[in-house]
Amino acid sequence: MSDILDSVRYIPCHPSNHGGARTAEDIRYLVYHYTGNDGDHDTNNAIYYRDNVISTSAHYFVDDDSITRSVDDLTIAWAVGGTKWSDCGVTGGGSLYGVVTNKNSISIDIQKSYHTTLIAFFCLIFFFKLKFFFYFHTT
Repeated sequence: MSDILDSVRYIPCHPSNHGGARTAEDIRYLVYHYTGNDGDHDTNNAIYYRDNVISTSAHYFVDDDSITRSVDDLTIAWAVGGTKWSDCGVTGGGSLYGVVTNKNSISIDIQKSYHTTLIAFFCLIFFFKLKFFFYFHTT
């Protein structure tokens, strides 16, 4: 499975879908979203973000057989923040709202829940832990 990290594709998202530069010291959190979209693939999502201006982005897309980087690690992706949902008190979400920001996080979108997708996802997390030496906070 280590081969999957060696073969991460890079399909840059449209420049209007991400922010500016940051330093490695800025990065303190990983944010991961499970999209749950049937038939979704990392490559398809990266191409969509490349070809469309949607004012949002993710650093990485992960599916069952590959990982695609869409935004460079030292560039701000627009994946967190925005408006805090009104039902956070009920759902328990939003506890890190304003703490975890686009500038201090790396965003990973998980396309599928297959076993191999989760293995690739955890390999990527381990890689970031070694690369940036930061603590992981999950909600």
